[in-house]
Amino acid sequence: MKYNLQKTLRFTRIKCFKKYPGMLLVGVFINMLWLSPSWGVTCPTSVQDVEVTAKFVKATPTINNQVSQRRLSRKMGRRKDGSMTLGLTQSGLYIKVLSTFLVRNSRATKISCVSLKEVQVEYGFKKTGILIDKHYRPGSCEYDVIYQHEAQHVNIMNTKGKSYYRWIKHEMAKRVAFIKQRKTKRARRAQRKIAAQVKKVAQGLVAQMNKSLSAAHAVIDTPENYRRTQELCSNW
Repeated sequence: MKYNLQKTLRFTRIKCFKKYPGMLLVGVFINMLWLSPSWGVTCPTSVQDVEVTAKFVKATPTINNQVSQRRLSRKMGRRKDGSMTLGLTQSGLYIKVLSTFLVRNSRATKISCVSLKEVQVEYGFKKTGILIDKHYRPGSCEYDVIYQHEAQHVNIMNTKGKSYYRWIKHEMAKRVAFIKQRKTKRARRAQRKIAAQVKKVAQGLVAQMNKSLSAAHAVIDTPENYRRTQELCSNW
């Protein structure tokens, strides 16, 4: 059977990584320590290394087989090659950061030294959905082929996401090590400023992960792969 490339069926593209930026949630926890008046106004020079922990939340997809082909195409946007969208995986990479601070206070001077003590990172994929054209019902060859293609995208998300675990811990620890402690009379403001620096680090990590994920998804989203997949069934 010959296939007109202008009408090649398009199974999917992971839209979320281009449309939705990585969701970033930032929290703060304070560990306060009162120091003696003899401490004076000089912050301690010895600051312990920042502890970094990480947790990966894998994508657990739900399937929606009640979506029209027109709606799927609207979600993907008009294609210049005239292809149709029959399946779509929607998800979003998120990262949540909780920073813990050590605040050293001097009763004599009312000056505080604020330093970053710990960073807890949670990242992964939530609310992952696989959408399949309602024209193709479960049990049909076409439905199975579309689902298997979408499942490959979910597998990429989970495989790549898990592989980032050590990298995130290493990169976060390396980058936040350059965040200096702050000597101030406004401890809460200092915490917010340090938290903003941690947030900036997390945003950089998300950008790198999204770039890597997009490249991995693009490997299976090619006209050649669509054509090979299309040849597996006959009732398109």
